[in-house]
Amino acid sequence: MQWQFVFISLIIFFTVGAGAYFIKRYKFATHFQAFGWILVSAALWSLGMIGFLVAQTDSLALFWLEVGHVGGLWIGLWLFYFAYVFPPSRPRPHFLLRWLLGFGFIFSIFLLWPGNLLIGITHASWGRDAFFVSESVQLFSAALLCFWLFGVAIFYKRYKKAEDKISRRQLAYIFWGVILGSSPGLVFNVFLTNPLAGQQSQYFWLGPISGVLIAIAISFALYKNYLFHPKVLIGEIFAFCLVLFAAGSMLFAGSIVETIWQFIILVFTAIFGFFLVRSILQEVQRLEKTRELKKLLDDANWKLKELEHSKNDFLSIASHQLRTPLSVIKGYISLLSDGDYGELDKKTTPILNNIAYSIERLMHLVDQFLDLSQIESGKMQFEFTRTEMNILIEHVTNELKSRLPSKIKMSFVNEAKNKVFAEMDGDKIVNVIFNFVDNAIKYTEKGTIKIILRDLGDKVAVSVVDTGIGLSVEDKEKVFSKFFRSKDVLTAVGRSGTGLGLYIAAKFVAGHKGDIWCDSLGKDKGSEFGFSVPVKQELKATQVAA
Repeated sequence: MQWQFVFISLIIFFTVGAGAYFIKRYKFATHFQAFGWILVSAALWSLGMIGFLVAQTDSLALFWLEVGHVGGLWIGLWLFYFAYVFPPSRPRPHFLLRWLLGFGFIFSIFLLWPGNLLIGITHASWGRDAFFVSESVQLFSAALLCFWLFGVAIFYKRYKKAEDKISRRQLAYIFWGVILGSSPGLVFNVFLTNPLAGQQSQYFWLGPISGVLIAIAISFALYKNYLFHPKVLIGEIFAFCLVLFAAGSMLFAGSIVETIWQFIILVFTAIFGFFLVRSILQEVQRLEKTRELKKLLDDANWKLKELEHSKNDFLSIASHQLRTPLSVIKGYISLLSDGDYGELDKKTTPILNNIAYSIERLMHLVDQFLDLSQIESGKMQFEFTRTEMNILIEHVTNELKSRLPSKIKMSFVNEAKNKVFAEMDGDKIVNVIFNFVDNAIKYTEKGTIKIILRDLGDKVAVSVVDTGIGLSVEDKEKVFSKFFRSKDVLTAVGRSGTGLGLYIAAKFVAGHKGDIWCDSLGKDKGSEFGFSVPVKQELKATQVAA
């Protein structure tokens, strides 16, 4: 029953070797290729053993034993090359690869040449024995042992120098897998092979079986997340069983024709198994890549939130620090304008007025940044009290009258005819109305601006209608976005802004559980900005979310 064990080894080597190859297609790594060739060479070694044990004639058995020795030689060559290129931290050594290939081909021809390695075969109760040529066996043993020792030494050296845990663990798996997996083969098929010419030596079958340990150890180190994934493992077992059944049917065929048919079936079965496992592997790889991308996105989102938090803190601190000196400057300008430090001449008064206007603009900008930081950190507080909307509108119009150009007429239309009250945060609503009217003044060269107050029963609505530059359909959808400014505004001279006013206004209205809107018939056809808030609020104090 020796050949059955060796046959199982052959199937395992081919299965894992195929896995190494098509995974290598997606990894583009030299060490994957080298490992694949190690497994192919091991499969050749196992095939030679099977042929030696089950061949019908002694001459055919000699040929298969020579093939097995060629496979053993290539195992040593590719193991040395794999040790040289793993871990993949250096360029592909083309010179070394060419040298190894040249040496391997020449030595393979030497081993396969009739009479160079084997003399003949004899039969005993335990099976076949082979007669070796001593000089050739010694040369083969020396070459194989040198490549094996150099490969193991490189693995051990890399293991000692490895700094990260992953590489160190991989090298440990590989080192001990190579030691334990190749030792039986070296002992029984190299060291115990009789070196005396004309002497017989039994070719022991344990080497190929123990070589499975090498495949398992290196596979586990390289493809832990792939070949040993539960889904892939089930597919590999299924494909292995199909190939095993087809190969067994071929070996026990009763005629040459039946053998050929069974061989064809074996080939198609192997191809089917190959594509089956590959498709499962590709699906697993896609899932792994999706998980990696999700983790990267989660990390990026976390970093963005940290940056957003830092930005808000900076805006809050900077705005507070700026507001204090601006308030002091504004106070001194007011004292100077009122004549508390003496009368001002006609040249100084307009200069102070310009400075006061610039300070007001700067303080308005600082207030916007303060509001922005509080909104985005979720700390914006609202204090609702019953307030007359008419007074708030009049407050805004009185403040902005001094900025109104002579070509623009501004009016307040109270469609309710009476005083209109609502529970609201007066300062926040003043900010909203101020932004609407201020924008209307900035973006209207001539014409009218109307502030309209409506009583809707359970709601109070305020709208500002102008005859200014208007809005496009695209701009209407984005006008309440943070930092948004229309292209027409950006190209206009003297129309500065941050793109925060309407965004903050929308947040203030949302904090009142109200609605905000804008409308325009198109470019140069004016626009309407409005909002509505409930007359009564459920809570007397609340905060708006970012």
